[in-house]
Amino acid sequence: MAWGDALRWVFTIFPSFCVTHGILFSASGSLLVDSRAEDTTDDGTIIPRKIPADVWDWYNLKGDATILVLHFVVGLIILALIELEVANLFDWCPKLGCRDRLNERREEDLIKDDDVFAEEERVAMQGRESTNVNIDRNQGMIDTTESA
Repeated sequence: MAWGDALRWVFTIFPSFCVTHGILFSASGSLLVDSRAEDTTDDGTIIPRKIPADVWDWYNLKGDATILVLHFVVGLIILALIELEVANLFDWCPKLGCRDRLNERREEDLIKDDDVFAEEERVAMQGRESTNVNIDRNQGMIDTTESA
């Protein structure tokens, strides 16, 4: 029981434990309180700690609820730091930043093949032409007409 009582607080670093413990205690908390009401068990083992009878006592559900709120706040702060890209402030040091500046290349540093030039030219030509696509829903046919 002593190990279980100590590990109960260690495992609260996982939000799923807080939720599960809260559900289990709200369903069977009265049985736990009754089983620890005596100072010793039938075989003479001393019960190290009694559980408070109030369901919303700090040891019972209030601790789980408070720690879940702390998980929410810390998670929200971490999410805000990620979304604000705070890690980019540390780009001067590759070990602290998320991106390594040495791996970033400029476009002129890349070697282009003939097929890359052909694709760039084809894409550039698409901007000058417009393509009309007509879909006949009854026939399932697609009619494509190009205009210059």
